[in-house]
Amino acid sequence: MGCWPIGGLASNLGMGIGWEGVDADLALRALHLGYDLGVTYFDTADVYGLGQSERLIGLLTQQVSRETLIIGSKVGYYRGTSSHPYHPVNMRNQIEVSLSNLNTDYLDIYDFHNIYFGENNEYRDSAIETMHRFQEEGKIRFVGLRFGHQYSPHKKMGKDTEGETDRFLDLAARIQPDIIKTHFNLLTPLDFSSRFDLFEWAQQQQIGLVFNKPFEQGALLQKYHHMTPPIFDERDIRQGKIWFSAAYIKILNKYMGKIQSVYGGDPRELIRICVQYSLYHYKDSITLCGFKTPSQVEMNHAAHNKPLTKEEVGFIKGVMSELHEEISNYEAEKT
Repeated sequence: MGCWPIGGLASNLGMGIGWEGVDADLALRALHLGYDLGVTYFDTADVYGLGQSERLIGLLTQQVSRETLIIGSKVGYYRGTSSHPYHPVNMRNQIEVSLSNLNTDYLDIYDFHNIYFGENNEYRDSAIETMHRFQEEGKIRFVGLRFGHQYSPHKKMGKDTEGETDRFLDLAARIQPDIIKTHFNLLTPLDFSSRFDLFEWAQQQQIGLVFNKPFEQGALLQKYHHMTPPIFDERDIRQGKIWFSAAYIKILNKYMGKIQSVYGGDPRELIRICVQYSLYHYKDSITLCGFKTPSQVEMNHAAHNKPLTKEEVGFIKGVMSELHEEISNYEAEKT
């Protein structure tokens, strides 16, 4: 369960990082439903709702056995009054606050939420040392690292940021992470492995992958219409994102509609396709499904253990290839 949305509305570093339309009571009921359905991994971060997401999970840990949960949190985006989120003193403060919020004395997974360690990497070595000290102290079990550029669907359809792969590989060698988190879904460019194949590298390193944003924050689920594009609160992470503008909603709905025409109108099938598409690409992986309500948890869980076939993935990739081409043509016309 991806617990970012249940943090609600929030701002950090001058931008909206939250989600509107969150009811804390419903969110807690959703957490309990997920647990009852057999979910074991709950992923959050110190910055999600500025602690609200962690505190909701902390209510769950008060009522169920901690040993039955895998809890992951992150550090790297909230700096408080510190000069940088990865300042050792800030990292120490943040993990203690996260543990308190979550009502636990250890985290199963603690992630480097981003790979920016200062203009000249001045906080890199101390941050890595601090993270490993947390392991030695028993505060965390496993270390996670974020990877993202060509696997992420950006306006330029995920083109590589110069040097980012090299930076990632250098950090991975220094950190020796147990888990890699990456943004991967139906919108990920089909030639994502042309420069660096994360899947092949992770297999060689025997590292598990955690995929996030399988629904591209809801944009892939045909929830919106191009005639009435959504207007989000300025504290909502979706505010201003291209996928929620009229032109892109129209394109997305056109091609997701092609897929849905084959699988029928049940929204559970579209959710299953989004979830299982990611899982298809790497056997030692999980996909984090965001939620705000029990009904969303129920629909997400319905995708469990119903993989796509090779033929189905081939069909979906064909549709997505057409989508990418139309977006490329649209963007070329704009410029």
